[in-house]
Amino acid sequence: MKITVHTIVRAYCSDWEATEVDVLGIFLDENEAREYFETQKQNEIKLAEECGWEIDYDEMYLVAYEDGNYNNNFVHLIWRQKEFEI
Repeated sequence: MKITVHTIVRAYCSDWEATEVDVLGIFLDENEAREYFETQKQNEIKLAEECGWEIDYDEMYLVAYEDGNYNNNFVHLIWRQKEFEI
């Protein structure tokens, strides 16, 4: 039997503090993963707009960052899917 695991991961750093990497959710149901990811993506877009960061995203990821070389202010939101045979 095959299952697909959906994992939502967020990496965030602001003002040269330590980079945080968090697993926000692990889902077996794709619709639940999609709903969670879209909600979190909207939250991250709001934060990035408030900070004036550049924003790029699609249905599986979001990256936002302060413009400039070697800048440490950013957020990455990633939705990964992996199929397993059990």
